[in-house]
Amino acid sequence: MHHPNFPTLKQQIRTTCNEAWHFIASQQQSDGGFVSSDTQRSSVFYTGLIVSILHTPAQNMPLLYQLPYAAVDFLLSRKSPQWSFRYTADYPDDLDDTAIVLRALYISNPSIVTEEVLAHFVATLISNETTPGGPYQTWIMSERTPAWDDIDIVVNSNIARCLADMDIAMPMLQAYVENCIEQGMYRSRYYYDEIIVIYFLSAAYTGNARQTLIDELLSRQQPDGCWENPLFTAMAVSALLRLGADHHYCDAAIASLLTSHTNGRWPSQAIFIASKSGDNVIYSSCDAYVSACCIEALLLYEGKIDDKPRDLTTVTEYWITDTFQACRNLFSNASPLLQTQLDHALTALSAKDPKGEIPLLSYHMRHHLDPRYALPKDMALQLAVMNTFGWIGYSICDAIVDGEAMNGSLPLALRCIHEVISTVRNSISAPRERSIAERILHDISAVTAWEHDQCKFTVTDDGYDISILPEYDSYQCLAEKSLGHALGPIMISFLCQEYTQAVLIENFFRHYLIARQLNDDAHDWLEDLQHGYVNSVSVDILRDWKNTTGRTTMVLAEAQATLQQLFWDIHIDRISSLILEQCTMAREILKKITIVNEVTFLEALLIPLERAAQTAIDERNSTRSFLASFAATALKT
Repeated sequence: MHHPNFPTLKQQIRTTCNEAWHFIASQQQSDGGFVSSDTQRSSVFYTGLIVSILHTPAQNMPLLYQLPYAAVDFLLSRKSPQWSFRYTADYPDDLDDTAIVLRALYISNPSIVTEEVLAHFVATLISNETTPGGPYQTWIMSERTPAWDDIDIVVNSNIARCLADMDIAMPMLQAYVENCIEQGMYRSRYYYDEIIVIYFLSAAYTGNARQTLIDELLSRQQPDGCWENPLFTAMAVSALLRLGADHHYCDAAIASLLTSHTNGRWPSQAIFIASKSGDNVIYSSCDAYVSACCIEALLLYEGKIDDKPRDLTTVTEYWITDTFQACRNLFSNASPLLQTQLDHALTALSAKDPKGEIPLLSYHMRHHLDPRYALPKDMALQLAVMNTFGWIGYSICDAIVDGEAMNGSLPLALRCIHEVISTVRNSISAPRERSIAERILHDISAVTAWEHDQCKFTVTDDGYDISILPEYDSYQCLAEKSLGHALGPIMISFLCQEYTQAVLIENFFRHYLIARQLNDDAHDWLEDLQHGYVNSVSVDILRDWKNTTGRTTMVLAEAQATLQQLFWDIHIDRISSLILEQCTMAREILKKITIVNEVTFLEALLIPLERAAQTAIDERNSTRSFLASFAATALKT
């Protein structure tokens, strides 16, 4: 069902486009143009592209997206007597800028492109064609030299698009573009990346090789559903939708575009090579153009979806996307290596936590708060980010302590843990409440150190030394190691000034985390032993083996069969009972939690553990039957 506090996707798109339009308007110069990064002057190229995008009446764009007519006046001021245009005064006129600007003028006011103007354009094309009807040379010159002699696929695509908007078909250009597609030739002398090339191709090409372009774009889509950067993501989305691809290929990309901007401004990205001399390459960019491309992608996508309210499944998916993007935003000033490590860690978290329990706990807690409490969405998102960073940071430290990770990932762990501590200190001012949060963080580190010191085997020539085994006592250490998982809900209780409820929530999570870790250890105890680690289940099996044999060293390969027999004969019942007991105590606490109007999201954490405990008992019975049958058969033989 739809929650009234969550806007529909179309509402989000329109809000983002509004912010982007205002940013673009703020970038327009007094002469009406938009500045190119390489010249630091107004550029007909970028101004023409921006005017074309924002004046296109796709999906009934409101008039808000109309730019001041100063942009059109700027373009007109840069025309030659033959109605051709150039990038800068240092270059001759070219067909790329000419096609882009004439299309912008025609879209914004068709009466500007009179028959006389069109005649000039056609004459220019004829004088620069390589064969009748195209393709065409880039540079408009009466005499050519090798340096100014080239045929570019993007330039010719922009010519084809300009003429198509004027209802002039160019079959020879379509054939040229199709031939390039069939040969996989997505290379341009000026536009340096294939995604940029395909973006311009998709706007002009109408032939039968559209699926080839779709496949090429999808082959470059990253696991998170985006492309290399927001500009490439926007270009890829626009191209896919123009080419007829299913819009669901773009769902994650759109979610990223909606969250990766700051007041309508996305990170800067170059679009083409402005000049090149040896190894010195100067790229050209324009931040207003990046925002225009993002508006274009968002509105094309909006036209493919309905405006039904988002259901909660969709909301949670977007929440996870928002959380991960917020994590990346906090690393925007970090080194490229650290940013790459964070991306890998977020991917690992998604694989380890496919249901999104870690980032979603704060969302569910806020969503189900009793109406008498109010918590801003941004605060809940901040706590979700804290939980995510906590999992990453402490998981890396744990792996380093166990020798499973390289120390090269330690800077990422320290940065993540720093973000957790900062969130705690900045969000909670009351000493009593802050001391609880800081105690939880301290216990995580303490238990990690204890595990490394007490739960790792000392290997001798005679096998494992088990003379001294760790004491798990009441299993509280199992909860303390993972209690950071509960920090989000606990801190939400503090922010609602419900200290008693926070204590109840902490205790609920203690029982849940003990049950969950016992369940994990019951499945992993033998594998952990093989890696030299004594977990909460294997410790009692080893203690029974030591008492039975009277030995303090053990060769695992020799003892394994006996250890498994002990597990199935004795310990599976004990562990299953402990899990069910912890779940029962957690359920009792749920009855006292009143800060939320329903506790199903917490109860849902217990159900799989209860089922697993019962399944383990069932497996115990079938395994015992198998072992008995095996033993009987062995006696007969």
